[in-house]
Amino acid sequence: MPKYLPVQLDAAGEHVREVYKNYEISFGVPADNVVKTLAPSSTFLEAYYRMFRTVMGDISLNDKMRELAILKVAKLNGCQYCLHHHTILGRKAGITDGMVAALEDHEKSDLFTFAEKELLSWTSGVTRNPGSIDEELFKQLKNHFTQQQVIELTTIAAFFNMVTRLCQSLEIEIEGQKKAAGHG
Repeated sequence: MPKYLPVQLDAAGEHVREVYKNYEISFGVPADNVVKTLAPSSTFLEAYYRMFRTVMGDISLNDKMRELAILKVAKLNGCQYCLHHHTILGRKAGITDGMVAALEDHEKSDLFTFAEKELLSWTSGVTRNPGSIDEELFKQLKNHFTQQQVIELTTIAAFFNMVTRLCQSLEIEIEGQKKAAGHG
């Protein structure tokens, strides 16, 4: 059960309705429950929407790499909301269900390229212990990714660490689904 109910369009103020409208224009789907949960704070809602639009927009990392990073964060943090949405987006980007399952032990999987494994290891470090990421990993990452891509990857991992914590702390439900009692 969510800590706060998402603010529906008919209950939203004018500024919030504008953000909902812009979200639908940007992504082709109605505002999701994360957006609707943030609605009571229009300042944070607007900031979240701008950052989400940036992270999910046209960046130097391709869609597959972006979704692999997001899914890794979601898996590490156990966020069912993000896993649900980004598994769907990941499939569109070429990520198989087998790859999603293999994210937990990506280093040993033959489903990922060397560059994808580096991306996933970097994402793990950003998520688990950003101050202690192996310097050798960073050197290898720079062999396959530009400075812009590494910065974008790191920002994506940091942003989705925030999103997963927001979803879990406020128990945001997947649209159209009710959470079973005692499950997270």
